[in-house]
Amino acid sequence: MKHLTKLKNKKWNRILKLADFLESLPRKRFDFSIWVGNEWKGAPDLSCGTTACALGWATTLPLFRRLGLRLSPRTRWPILNHRSMIRGDAPFRKLFGLSEATFDRLFRPLFDEMSGCLGQNATPKQWAKHARRIVLELQDGRIV
Repeated sequence: MKHLTKLKNKKWNRILKLADFLESLPRKRFDFSIWVGNEWKGAPDLSCGTTACALGWATTLPLFRRLGLRLSPRTRWPILNHRSMIRGDAPFRKLFGLSEATFDRLFRPLFDEMSGCLGQNATPKQWAKHARRIVLELQDGRIV
């Protein structure tokens, strides 16, 4: 895969940093079908052994925490600067510099793995590879 060091959009580096983290995450800790597992007790670092999806794990990384990304202990949904994903994903798309379609392709699983999206049973390594492919497509101007 083409080297991705000089990105046109620095927000895409955030995707790569998340991909780097998830690539080393144990498979049993990743569940692409849910923001955070039901056993989560509210620990911001998910140290309780729960599972989470890519965006759920992003909430544990210092880079994203500095930008205001968290999981809501009440709703278990991602929040960005006190705005819940329940109210729409526009701020989350802006965080990564993505269109709605590309954000969905990256962060929302499909049950049938059509349209270039991963299915809900994706592994963290598969998500990392998928994310890097999307960043490459963004960089090359094939998608927005």
